[in-house]
Amino acid sequence: MKELRCFCLGTPEVLAAIDFHRRRQLIEPLPGGIVDVSYEMMPEFKMRITHRLEKGASSYVTTLEHDEVLTSVVIWLIRRRIRLPAQSEKILYLIGGSLFIMITINFRKSLRTIVERTAEAA
Repeated sequence: MKELRCFCLGTPEVLAAIDFHRRRQLIEPLPGGIVDVSYEMMPEFKMRITHRLEKGASSYVTTLEHDEVLTSVVIWLIRRRIRLPAQSEKILYLIGGSLFIMITINFRKSLRTIVERTAEAA
């Protein structure tokens, strides 16, 4: 039996997750200013964050891979006290311009064995 959990994340949640992860793990916070986020799925997931300090000023781009974004989102969900199973498959999907994290849990329960009582054993 499988269970599927799905969380839809908007741009503010994704940026908060990445900023928290970068501050805590990499000691490198995202800079302030005007931020534009874009996602790519071909051939693999990439997230591009474009930073501009002011309108018309030069900008620079931070590109994040699937694993870094997934780690940031999982840590952010745990920090918000959302229970996530450790033994599960977690994948990021892009649906309609929104980022989704889909969590698939496999329940490997053993089958119940039914023992027939015979008349001799009774």
